[in-house]
Amino acid sequence: MRCLAILCVRNERFYVARSIDHLIEQDIEVVVIDNQSTDGTADIVRSYLGRGVHELRTLAFEGEYSLRRQLDAKAEVVRDFAPDWALHLDADELPQSVDPQLTLYGELAAAAGEGFTCVNFDEFVFVPAAGEDHQGDDYVRAMRRYYFFEPRPRRLMRAWRPDCGVAGLEDGGHHAGGPGLRVMPRNLPLRHYIVLGLAHARSKYLGRRFARDDVARGWHGNRMIISEANLRLPAAALKELDEPGSRNFARHDPKRLHFWQW
Repeated sequence: MRCLAILCVRNERFYVARSIDHLIEQDIEVVVIDNQSTDGTADIVRSYLGRGVHELRTLAFEGEYSLRRQLDAKAEVVRDFAPDWALHLDADELPQSVDPQLTLYGELAAAAGEGFTCVNFDEFVFVPAAGEDHQGDDYVRAMRRYYFFEPRPRRLMRAWRPDCGVAGLEDGGHHAGGPGLRVMPRNLPLRHYIVLGLAHARSKYLGRRFARDDVARGWHGNRMIISEANLRLPAAALKELDEPGSRNFARHDPKRLHFWQW
């Protein structure tokens, strides 16, 4: 069984090696699409070619963030590689199994054995405390504060089986569809390290331009409102893991909005 994760990245040097290492540890194969990074991200990815990363592709950067073009490029990878399971991920996201003794590959193999063709993920958003900056360090070990982000049910259908008539990458990459869709009833956890500090948050979001056709589709609404005034790390108490590797995530009190909207 072949499980393939597809990442599209631009200037993700703080994330990309950790993301690839994690996927390799989970027995997941990787293809990376670089959106013409200028910070050395592509060089980091090249160091993994032949040892976990099968291919590094280039998507031309046209001066704005275009999710539609990224999703189209990912769909092309799915067609070319024809994996049993495809996973659509960003570099700051780490999907994993519920059972620490089981890899993500093992979870997907079990799901396939039960006849399921799609897996939904629960999103746990990790944020640093005010004054912390984890650019360049082991942010997975350092950051334990998080919130459960669930604006609506079944929002992250990020793993699907193309060979079973399932089309992923629908609705901005959040949903899957098709005649063969059968979603596994138990969700798997996905860690989202959305920012690594206030300076990183500002460089990541302030000044980002979104493609007009993306906006016309209703995408990026919660990112388009980010400003210097509201981009503050949350001082409110968040949930906290007792140790970095814990998978004992709390799912009560889900947040419908991201921290800059609180």
